[in-house]
Amino acid sequence: LNVYRSLYESHILYACAIWGSAHHKLLQPIFAHHTKAVKLLLNLPRASHLSQTLHRLKILKPEQLIMREHIKLVHSHRMKLLPKQISSLITPVGGAQECRQIRNAENNVHLPGPSLLSGRHFPAYKLAKSWNDLPQSLKSAALYDFETSFADHMANINDKVCGKANCSICDFG
Repeated sequence: LNVYRSLYESHILYACAIWGSAHHKLLQPIFAHHTKAVKLLLNLPRASHLSQTLHRLKILKPEQLIMREHIKLVHSHRMKLLPKQISSLITPVGGAQECRQIRNAENNVHLPGPSLLSGRHFPAYKLAKSWNDLPQSLKSAALYDFETSFADHMANINDKVCGKANCSICDFG
C-alpha cells in the first residue's frame, strides 16, 4: 500500500486539478493503467473487480482523486489561500466575494457556460461542477473538519455491495 501511495498516487496527483479536466477519452488510458497497477501491486486476479478492495484499503479511483483535488482547490479559494491568477477561475454565485458571510447560503460557485473551444473540459467548469455537486454540509464545513468530512463522503461513495456470486475478491478479504 505504501508503494502505491508513494509511487503511483503521487504521480496521478501532480497537477491533476488542471489536466484532470481533459476529455474522458484522453483520461481513459490513465484509469485503465490504474486498474492494472492496483491489481499487480495487490496480486489480484486479472479478471476481478476492484470496488470492494479499493473501499477496504481506502484507495480512491483516479477520477475520485481528480475530483478531490478539484474540491480542495475550490475550498482553498473559499479560505483565500490561492494566488490571484488561480483564484480568478472561481467565482462565487451571486458575485459575493465570500459566500460564508451569507446565512444559509448554498456556497456554490458560478458554473461557466461551455464555450466552443473548451466546453466542459475547461478547468473552471470542472472545478465548479465538482464543488457544486457536494452536499451542503460538506461545503459549509470548517477548514479543520473539511478533510475528515470529505474522506467520510468519499468512503460512502465507494461503499458498494458486490453483486457477483462466489466472488474471489470478496472471499479474499
